[in-house]
Amino acid sequence: MLDLVHGKGFNSLLRHVNSAMGSKSVILVFFENTIPMDFHFFSRDPALRIKVPELQNLVAQPDERVLEILDELGEKQIICREGRYRSLYGGLEGNNALLLGFSFRGQVYAVFQFVDRDRSFYGREAVKNPALLKTLNAVTQHIYIDHIQAEKRRQAETALRSSEELYRLIFEESMDLVYHTDAEGRILALNPAGLELLGYNVESELRGRRLHEFFSNNEQRDFYLEMIRSQREIRDMEVILVNREGKKIFCLESASASFDSQGAVKSYTGIIKDISERIELEKELLNANIELSETNNRLKKVQAQIVQTEKMASIGQLAAGLAHEINNPLGFVRSNFSTLKRYNEFLMSFADDVSGRITPEKIAALQKLRRKYRIDEIKADLGAVFTETEEGMNRMMDIVQNLRNFSHDSRSGDVGELDLNKALKSSLVIARNEIKYHASVSLKLSDLPVIRCRPGEIKQIMLNMIVNAAQAVKDSVKKGEKGSILISTFSGDSFACFSIEDSGPGIPLEIRPKIFDPFFTTKDIGLGTGLGLSISYDIVVHKHHGRILVGDSSLGGAKFTVMLPLLGLGSDDELGDLEEV
Repeated sequence: MLDLVHGKGFNSLLRHVNSAMGSKSVILVFFENTIPMDFHFFSRDPALRIKVPELQNLVAQPDERVLEILDELGEKQIICREGRYRSLYGGLEGNNALLLGFSFRGQVYAVFQFVDRDRSFYGREAVKNPALLKTLNAVTQHIYIDHIQAEKRRQAETALRSSEELYRLIFEESMDLVYHTDAEGRILALNPAGLELLGYNVESELRGRRLHEFFSNNEQRDFYLEMIRSQREIRDMEVILVNREGKKIFCLESASASFDSQGAVKSYTGIIKDISERIELEKELLNANIELSETNNRLKKVQAQIVQTEKMASIGQLAAGLAHEINNPLGFVRSNFSTLKRYNEFLMSFADDVSGRITPEKIAALQKLRRKYRIDEIKADLGAVFTETEEGMNRMMDIVQNLRNFSHDSRSGDVGELDLNKALKSSLVIARNEIKYHASVSLKLSDLPVIRCRPGEIKQIMLNMIVNAAQAVKDSVKKGEKGSILISTFSGDSFACFSIEDSGPGIPLEIRPKIFDPFFTTKDIGLGTGLGLSISYDIVVHKHHGRILVGDSSLGGAKFTVMLPLLGLGSDDELGDLEEV
């Protein structure tokens, strides 16, 4: 920037120097990186004027002549020109000239041009007067440094003014709430849009009040401030403001904090954008989508429940029919067996009694017949035959009873009492054919209190999970080998649990979040519907307020744990402290 300085003290210095050099006029030009930045002139002829260059020409890149002279002065410091000479700037002309340059940090920053003298310059005047050189160097360097500092201050002030103006423009014209608070959240500045949003007219009404007052949730506000302190900023965080009339306003807030040298928060600055209109516009579409999604989910659940209910009803009817058909012949077989056992005892007693009355001469013949018909061996085996047959019939009666229990609960959706241990045994009877060729089952049952639930639905879950475990084992074992299934029960203060684990391939972590989704299955097409676990989840979580946990089994496969409230169809709070195992 062109800066013409004509102070009296400096003019006196120029006059003294010009007189000492015996020249008519002197021009002093200051440079910064070869760009002229200041211009001074003195002449003994008061009528002499020079052409001060236009600003844009002065600050432009110097021409080759100027650059060559600056390079030469950097090496020699003094240059003499004989004959006609034209100044570097200003258009001053005269006979003979002397150029004197001063450098700072390797750059020529000041050039004196002594122009127009009757005799030639040879540089001796300057060289013979080292005090003059020293004085000129000190003065020009002082002016140069002052000029640089002043220029930097001016640039900084200009930038600050521009920044302040830009900030003021953004602050005043922003359509969003812009705030500035102290470390305690007290309002120091609030723009017009913020005043309007909160229902006020002048900023003085809010100055000093805490911004917390306008947030519907103070705890959320404290949480956000803690996030700003730790992360130095937040972006697009959802907040709800309450204006002067008590109306709630849905907003997004972005804010940052400034800190002092000790790391303590000095102030907060943020922008809060009102998104109430957008939310209102999207509300109907969102509600419609939610309603459609819920309807679709309900439809899927109903369809799945119908399928499973019909399946369980069919299994229950089949179990009831089998139990009835087996029980009838089993009844008269057991009756006849009792009679046969009693007759056998009579016959054995009779035979022993007859043997004691036979004459000695007929004993030899009788012994021969006993050996021929192996009477002694038969007599010894009869006891074992009757005992084993009776055990078999008792097992058949247990199977029939389990079938009856399962069929009764499967056809009823009413709330009743259920013994989880007995229910698991009944379910194993139904799934026995699916299990027996592929896995061995171990039971680890604890003493459990009877729980109130929907027995049929809980047994449905047990059957689903037992069959799933059997199929997982079947798919992982080699032909002729068997896997393992472990069924356990345990209880806590407010819950009863059963777990079913297997030695199958397990469930990968990446698909565990999906296994309870309707129709999700990893089985081949036609081998699974993907409804079993979805329905089990719905029954346990939604209908019984329990929980289903999925984890890894000690057997190497998957482990499913079902937790049911002891107090009946309770709430989620009763199971809140239970962790996945």
